[in-house]
Amino acid sequence: MHDEKKDFRVYVDVVYRKKWLILFIFLIVFLTTLFFVRRQAPSYTSSSSIYIESGNPTAMAFSLSSDAQGKRPIEFFMGILESRSFRESVRDAVRDHAISRGMPPIQATDLSAKAIESLQVKRSKNEGFYTLTAESESPDIAYATDSLTVGLFIERCILYARQQTSGMTAFVAMQFDSARARLERAEDNLQAFRKQHNLIQVGGDPATDPSLPIDYVRLVEGYYDARQERQTAQAALEAAEEASRLLRINLDTLATDKLRRALPALDLAEAEERTRKARTDLQLKELQEQSFLSQLQAYEASHPGLSDVSIGYLRLVRERDIYVRLSDLLLERREELRVKSASETGGVRVVDAPSEATPKPSRAPLILVLSAIIGLSLGVGAAFLLEMMDTSVRTVGDITEALEVPTIGTIPSIGVAPGGKRRRESERRRVLISDGNPKDPVAEAYRTLRTSILYSSGDQPIRSLVISSAGQAEGKSITVANLAIVCAQMGQRTVVVDADLRRPVQHILFELERDEGLTEALVHRHELAEVAKPTNIENLDVVTCGVIPPNPATLLGSAAMGERLQELVQHYDIVLIDTPPVIVVTDAVLVARQTDGVLLVVRCNSTPREAARHTADTLRTANIPLIGAVLNDIDVTRRYGGYHYYNYYYHYYYGGYYGSSDGTGDTKTAKT
Repeated sequence: MHDEKKDFRVYVDVVYRKKWLILFIFLIVFLTTLFFVRRQAPSYTSSSSIYIESGNPTAMAFSLSSDAQGKRPIEFFMGILESRSFRESVRDAVRDHAISRGMPPIQATDLSAKAIESLQVKRSKNEGFYTLTAESESPDIAYATDSLTVGLFIERCILYARQQTSGMTAFVAMQFDSARARLERAEDNLQAFRKQHNLIQVGGDPATDPSLPIDYVRLVEGYYDARQERQTAQAALEAAEEASRLLRINLDTLATDKLRRALPALDLAEAEERTRKARTDLQLKELQEQSFLSQLQAYEASHPGLSDVSIGYLRLVRERDIYVRLSDLLLERREELRVKSASETGGVRVVDAPSEATPKPSRAPLILVLSAIIGLSLGVGAAFLLEMMDTSVRTVGDITEALEVPTIGTIPSIGVAPGGKRRRESERRRVLISDGNPKDPVAEAYRTLRTSILYSSGDQPIRSLVISSAGQAEGKSITVANLAIVCAQMGQRTVVVDADLRRPVQHILFELERDEGLTEALVHRHELAEVAKPTNIENLDVVTCGVIPPNPATLLGSAAMGERLQELVQHYDIVLIDTPPVIVVTDAVLVARQTDGVLLVVRCNSTPREAARHTADTLRTANIPLIGAVLNDIDVTRRYGGYHYYNYYYHYYYGGYYGSSDGTGDTKTAKT
């Protein structure tokens, strides 16, 4: 549970420290979305409802019965609505309508194209019912798009239906003409037979002729009934084959590939199946006809005494009756097709006419909420991404991981006063080089560091200490100066040696003359105690760098340097040496080999971990004791690494216990 709380606090720290980045990204996303939302014109919608009769598209073509229904699959109708040619025709019609109402041609073209792109077809809960919705910035364009879409859609469906119906009408008419010709020939043959055998005055049904046995009459009637069924099946097969041929022709003329894919998958497969069934049915009827014919021929062969006249007359009458019934059936079918073609609706009916365009509910609030969520997510994501990419040292744990040494001090930023307020420039300088206020948190942090150094070596006290860093601007020189001050305040005779012969700053911090310093002592073989300059702080002297030499490493690595340091150790309780950064030049390593150890200054949120690790490895390679590290310049106004507790600690302890920060000793805050 403790680890979970700690991890959660780390996440909160990251968000808090990157709050301005998160806010910036959030505002960019949100304001950009707000700009485009405000620029969007109001939108209007118009809708209508239609009913589509879908089903088998070729049932009527394959059947000669009066109850056949011609329906197309729903994919056919959807294919028309989504086809490029249909939408282009609607777009052109809407554009022409808008221009006729006084709209500029360019605007009419643009709005009509957008309206067609927004056209939607949705299926309702009830089967066969569909809703068409058109949207546009202009209410007139929205209404015209919806209305013209419905009208042109019905016209297109009627056109396709009539193309197939007209083809079947012509085919059935041709079959009817053929049946009528056969009927006329049968009538002529019957009349000729009557004249030949003087049967013109004979009336009644030939089946009642007493000279013909009843069994024979039934065989004749069964034969001609089977013959009629065979001819009807033949007509149905020819109709099925013709419908398949017309369907293929229609497919070749369709405007879109989607229609071509929809119909062959349904219509042609159904057409082939029905053609196969019609062919099978025809074969069965032919077998039945042949069976009756064989029985009839066998009966006649076994009864040679039957009257040839009665037999011939009976057959001619039955043959005529076959063609009469077939002609009536084809005539009825032809008239049905003509009526259907004249009253064709295309399988589409309007349920609700297009409504007047109404304003579309604004989605601006939802869009803005989503943009806020996206902006916040992007900001937090960017914050954690930068956090992952940041390889600088931020916590004591980072120092332990990178250097494998203890952190013996944590120094808050000198530019921040208790309570998180920024110091004035004069206050910053006083904290560095003066004994200042005993309640100042920075001074207290250096006193804590002084104590840690004193007890870090056990029984063997540290007399000489190099304070360095991995790179420049880590705060090592300021650390040297402040540590020297608190050591001197404890009564220790302290000396600061400015061994940074490349960029010296100790003489500036203590406001001393730089000349007659370390360089002169090494070159002229003077004792460092002779060139040490007193400061306005009791027990504290400073050996400035002197003249900057052309060969600093040679001087610092010389035997004279070691001798001078040993002399200082004899005169002072502690010698603090300021050197250049370790990984920049070799000066620090050369000096450190002649001292009791090195204190490494690491600047919080600045020093790269790899640089700190490389510095520690360099010192260990040279067999130089690394007594610990100082995490410097912790900004207590930020929340990284748990150091936000300084805000509370400084304000409560130093502001309440010691009094005000102006040094007057007012303890009113302590009473609170």
